[in-house]
Amino acid sequence: LLFIAWPAVQPFTADYYTSGLYSDELFGPSNLEECDMSAVRVLRTLGLSRIHRRKLKLYLIVSLAVAIIMAWLTLYKTVTDPPEPQTLPAIENTVKPPPDFSELLKSLSSEYNDERTDKDYTSNVHYGDPSQTPVPDDIYFLETAGFASLNTRQQCAIESALRLNRGSRIIFLHTNKSFRSPQMFKLLKKMGHLVTGYLNLTEVVSGLPIERLTENITSENYWNQPNDISNVARVALLYKNGGSYYDLDFIFIKPLPRWRNCLHNEKPENVTNAAFSGFEKGHPLFEYIFERQLTNWRRGEWASGGRNTMTSAARAFDAENEPKICRLPARYFFRTPWNRAGNIFWPLVPVSEVYWESIVDENSTGIHVFNKVNKDLPLTCNSVYSHYGAKYCPFAMAPLRAQCKNTPDGGGIQSKMTKLNRW
Repeated sequence: LLFIAWPAVQPFTADYYTSGLYSDELFGPSNLEECDMSAVRVLRTLGLSRIHRRKLKLYLIVSLAVAIIMAWLTLYKTVTDPPEPQTLPAIENTVKPPPDFSELLKSLSSEYNDERTDKDYTSNVHYGDPSQTPVPDDIYFLETAGFASLNTRQQCAIESALRLNRGSRIIFLHTNKSFRSPQMFKLLKKMGHLVTGYLNLTEVVSGLPIERLTENITSENYWNQPNDISNVARVALLYKNGGSYYDLDFIFIKPLPRWRNCLHNEKPENVTNAAFSGFEKGHPLFEYIFERQLTNWRRGEWASGGRNTMTSAARAFDAENEPKICRLPARYFFRTPWNRAGNIFWPLVPVSEVYWESIVDENSTGIHVFNKVNKDLPLTCNSVYSHYGAKYCPFAMAPLRAQCKNTPDGGGIQSKMTKLNRW
């Protein structure tokens, strides 16, 4: 207000304003400069009298004086006042135990915790009769984005599954005919139970009800196409061949139990399609899945052909069949919810072994990292991959282990914070 109003008041300080008359001679170009005329016209339009103009001028002068005094007092106090003394905490001679993160992680994962026991889930489920319908021990992994190679995290999923499940055949299928197998595969194939190959989607779904759905999915490119192809291919493979399926963002930390015809709950009442365990060939659940994939699928909708379809199919199967389908609780793979996985699996400060051991429990068979939402977070020396990857997929994590050998700051913490802020 001071800087805006002062030019309007300044012209009235001249001697020729003492008469207070409003005439063209008084305010004409011969007596005023051009810049002053505009201010006079403004005040004339407002209808300010001479007394009002004097009051305004006095007000502005007093305001300026007060502002100068307050500024001087503030600067004087800042310069002259000594800093307040700081009281340093007393040094303790006792060594504090490492912090316990278990309660924190339990509270973060409370919405995913399920207090029901395995008996509550499996007391009335259909495991199948191994003597009548043998269940293959094949474990499927799919890469449907068309990449020419696997990234480090995907290699970790395959390597950890292969190392811990020596009695199973690991089958990795991809959709790129020019796919280049990583050097790690050459080492792992010496174990004798890793199979890689090209995924021919047309052949996989041939003769199934979802065959016409596949034509819609592959007719043109769109952002969610790789996910839709994978949703269709995984259920078709298991229906025709039997076995298990897991996404490529798992880290396996224990051998898979001999689960039979089991789905996995991501939340207490929601079934995920990221994991299928021990299904027999031709299980009737897949007919319910096919039916709902045909009716629920929407192009570009993330969960329309996946998680939502699985939950709906499982509920319909249970309503019409006895015994019910096996649904395993979230604690085996999904102890950490997807929307908090980034903060828990990539802590912003270096953490101890106690922290990493507390993100799993005695029931945990693996860790689902949710790379769909965390793919932009770097592989640092302070991440879930640096801890569990070094133990269960050492070939895949060899470059990271070499990088972290002499990294005292946790390895790229600042880089991770920058990416989080940008996201």
